[in-house]
Amino acid sequence: MNVICLTHSSRLQGFVELVNNPNHTVVACIVADSDKNIADLKHFCEHNKIPFLTSEKRSELPLLQQFNYEILLTFGYPYLIKDKVIRSAKYAINCHPTLLPDYRGIYAANYAIRFDDEVQGITVHFLDPGIDTGDIILQKKVPLTLFDTPETMKKINRKIEPAAISEAIQQIDNNTVTRTKQGQPRRKTKTWLTPEDSKIPEELFSKELYNHLRSCDPERYPAFTIIKGKKVYVKAWWDNE
Repeated sequence: MNVICLTHSSRLQGFVELVNNPNHTVVACIVADSDKNIADLKHFCEHNKIPFLTSEKRSELPLLQQFNYEILLTFGYPYLIKDKVIRSAKYAINCHPTLLPDYRGIYAANYAIRFDDEVQGITVHFLDPGIDTGDIILQKKVPLTLFDTPETMKKINRKIEPAAISEAIQQIDNNTVTRTKQGQPRRKTKTWLTPEDSKIPEELFSKELYNHLRSCDPERYPAFTIIKGKKVYVKAWWDNE
């Protein structure tokens, strides 16, 4: 099957694996105009004679119309895909970095960490006009530890994305997909996070803890605690510094 990818430079390795999979053909790669680190991805596409294009927000359709494809694939692409773009493909799918229906939107990993999830993963799902609300094709689970962060979670997910996407494409090609409707998420979350969302609730941050933090030298002997035998350091600084 012919696949057109809307992706991001951070997904270079996953894109390489998709291109090297003989079970489908990647006919073009499109990234957002806001993606500033495209040199390696662009070089790979040029070396493999894959058209490489950049798109402004809501301007994908004219670019897509240049190509013949059955599957529109998005992974890491930062813009919301409009319905007319979704309908341009026989199948439109996305790879999302959590187990849907939990944590829709681009800050999924942040919420998974904040809510102390012990297991997360990725979801390959059909696109619809909503934000990560389409029918689920498949999911892959991975364990999380108390030492994972949104960044480590992203690295873990990016290792399993290519195989999951290829499996979903193969199911579509073989007509063996079982579409699963999404239920309601377990927790209410915001689509977008702002700096203000990093504020620690007062009930979680005591004056005693604050005094302890500011009494410690942040460079020579920063404050720390022990979690499962591992030192976790905490530094404090002020917004006028």
